[in-house]
Amino acid sequence: MKVSKNFSLQEFVSPPVFDRYQEKALWFIDDRMIQTCQKLRDNLNVPITSNNWYCGGDIDDSGLRVQGMPNYSSTSQHAFGRAVNIRSKDISVEELGHHIDQNKDSYPYITSIKRNASWLHIDFQNNKSNFAKNFSSQEFLAKETWDKYGHRALGFIDDRIIESAQALRDNLDVPLTINNWAYGGDRYMSGLRTQEMSIYRPFSQHSFGRAVDIISPEITAEKMRKHILQNQDLYPHITTLEGNVTWLHMDCRNRTEEGIQVFLP
Repeated sequence: MKVSKNFSLQEFVSPPVFDRYQEKALWFIDDRMIQTCQKLRDNLNVPITSNNWYCGGDIDDSGLRVQGMPNYSSTSQHAFGRAVNIRSKDISVEELGHHIDQNKDSYPYITSIKRNASWLHIDFQNNKSNFAKNFSSQEFLAKETWDKYGHRALGFIDDRIIESAQALRDNLDVPLTINNWAYGGDRYMSGLRTQEMSIYRPFSQHSFGRAVDIISPEITAEKMRKHILQNQDLYPHITTLEGNVTWLHMDCRNRTEEGIQVFLP
């Protein structure tokens, strides 16, 4: 399945993930990563590869890594679909890295690169220091995650879901709550969900740090959904809402459909 001119979806996911989810496996991959790989291919005009299992090769862990894979780590950007290891038969890893270093303006989404003898790691984690005006870091994280990683845990959250939550707060001009455990409340599972949580699901958008569940004392979830659907231009990163629930679930998964989609539980 092609996801850009020179890249297929299989280059970013492993065989079990693709076999299970097919084209929906795209939901787990940061679209900025695909765009950047294609831009590198265009600018360098040389073949660039990541996974090659789908064409007879033996590499299947250069993109998304999930539980059960040998190189899986729950805190790696690979686990969040925001990292890829790339290589080229025509230029060296050092040349690839040097090109990015010398042309950073051409690759604005890359936040980290690491060189290995046979591949170049690039990732797209959230490294923004300016946080949302009306939300604390802890609202996107569970207490256990915050206690263990502190501000480092913000690297597990897609910056676009933070921006979208703040945009909603600005536009509605009412209090909004995600997690509230830091203020004595009982909400702690409404942002990033990790393996220790009872409702953790490995392929939920919450597990990739791309989803939040929001409540408000002044407006219903249905009214928030209606507002977003009627003003989609104000929320360019939101691609999916959940309907018929008493909270507002919104996420920024990678989708090819036009407009914001609504799914039912």
